[in-house]
Amino acid sequence: MAKQSLLEAVRSGKILVCDGAMGTELQRMGLPFGLCGDAWNLDNPGAVAEVHHRYLDAGADLLLTNTFSTNKYRLAHFGLGERVREVAEQAVRILRGVISEHVWLVGELGPLGEFLEPFGDISRSEAIAAFRETVEVFVGEGVEAIIIETITSLDEMEAAVEAVRTVTDLPLAACFTFEVSPAGLRTMTGATPQQCAELLAQLPVDIVGCNCGTNITSTDYERIVQILSQTSQKPVLIEPNAGTPELVDGQIAYRTTPADFARAVPAYVQQGARIIGGCCGTGPDHIRAIRSAVDALSR
Repeated sequence: MAKQSLLEAVRSGKILVCDGAMGTELQRMGLPFGLCGDAWNLDNPGAVAEVHHRYLDAGADLLLTNTFSTNKYRLAHFGLGERVREVAEQAVRILRGVISEHVWLVGELGPLGEFLEPFGDISRSEAIAAFRETVEVFVGEGVEAIIIETITSLDEMEAAVEAVRTVTDLPLAACFTFEVSPAGLRTMTGATPQQCAELLAQLPVDIVGCNCGTNITSTDYERIVQILSQTSQKPVLIEPNAGTPELVDGQIAYRTTPADFARAVPAYVQQGARIIGGCCGTGPDHIRAIRSAVDALSR
């Protein structure tokens, strides 16, 4: 029997499990802090494949390419601005060598790391071109879906979605990231969850979501999921951090345990989440806990 498309699976009522963090897992494997994890697609592909394998073994239904920083602006900070296509191609090929026939291979687009005009120096057309460069590789290499993650501004989301849709009609998920400010939950540029949800309702995306976040609790994530679900009427994806990072004995530590993650799953589902994974600080044990919680809900 042929595998369903990602959208068919989500619309059938299944709750799917996404993978967890790549960057913090690579750091645990020796990636120096401050070095670009995407560079290891070229320099240490075995480590990247090992992280993918661990998430597959933990029960993830969706595995994301190691391409969070794979655009010309972010890679330029690491001397790789001219190697976007090479980094992206290798990322997809590493993941294809790991993935099983029952798991979806998803190309990940992260933020440009620069502000668009008038607050920054990047024009809308330049932003679209930068995103499109990576998307073209994803499509050429045969990804099954694309996810846009960790976006903080409405205009950057619009540019990213336009870039994808000028290339492909593959299933597309789009996720904003929020922080707790004196004014409440906001993106870094001041957009509210409601404003983000209203934009995503209008854009040609199939799945809406939230990932990462600063000082965000599970209750905050529940509220964001509820707003996204009720406003957009589209399936929701949620990828929380494993808490806010803390410096402990000179090392970055995340306090949210796999058990904490599992306890939050029923509330996320109740508010409308259909895909649940993890972001910074999460590892295979967190994804394994989500898998168990999701399976328990379907019994």
